[in-house]
Amino acid sequence: MPIISLKTLGWNSHFEKNLDKISKDHSAGRISEEHKNHYKILTEYGEVIGKISGKMYQQKQHPAVGDWVTLTIREEEKKATIHTILPRKTKISRKTAGKNVKEQVIAANVDTIFIVTSFDRDFNLRRIERYLTIVWVSGAKPVIILNKADEGTEISEKKKQIESITKDIPIHVTSALYNQGLDKIRNYLTVGKTIALPGSSRVGKSTPKNALAREKTKKNKPHRKNGKRKHTERETGREGKEGNPRG
Repeated sequence: MPIISLKTLGWNSHFEKNLDKISKDHSAGRISEEHKNHYKILTEYGEVIGKISGKMYQQKQHPAVGDWVTLTIREEEKKATIHTILPRKTKISRKTAGKNVKEQVIAANVDTIFIVTSFDRDFNLRRIERYLTIVWVSGAKPVIILNKADEGTEISEKKKQIESITKDIPIHVTSALYNQGLDKIRNYLTVGKTIALPGSSRVGKSTPKNALAREKTKKNKPHRKNGKRKHTERETGREGKEGNPRG
């Protein structure tokens, strides 16, 4: 009995049509984590652990995070065999080093990519240009987030510098510390859409991500009143990896 709607994971008519063409006997699932010998896959029946089929191994076909795949599921074991990678809508990739240069897909089927940078010393126009090139090639839509507005100086000037190298790309100034600009970011977080957040480790990706994640679902938060433990419900909104896309 299905417990998850595939649409919430990003499933749409594009993948439905390709599944019908490839196989009507297999289920569909989305890769959420990639490990050396196995994959974590989100399916209608929850999370399962999957391995690629012998045929895929021989053909050197390896799914990436975000890929939709066809699979046979062994529900009682929570395991699966992956048979095919469904055609991708978008892909973020890079070239491998060495003599035999190959394409390595880092993430697939991402709708929007938040290019996160900050107003402090990490601000680098050339780096933003490199990220924009990667996003345009991938087929996803770029959105630039200028984070740590509370720490920055010359905010309007730096925003103008970015506008000079972009083509009508949305730019949002945020400060997760003061909840500034997060309301505009929430508009991108709709059901079935996948968002990735690349960027260096110093720009503060985790701060706005965690701020949005805290609004994703209702959670029970325990606290004490008059010496007794009590639970209150807390409203939380939506969020979507660098590497681990969220639908």
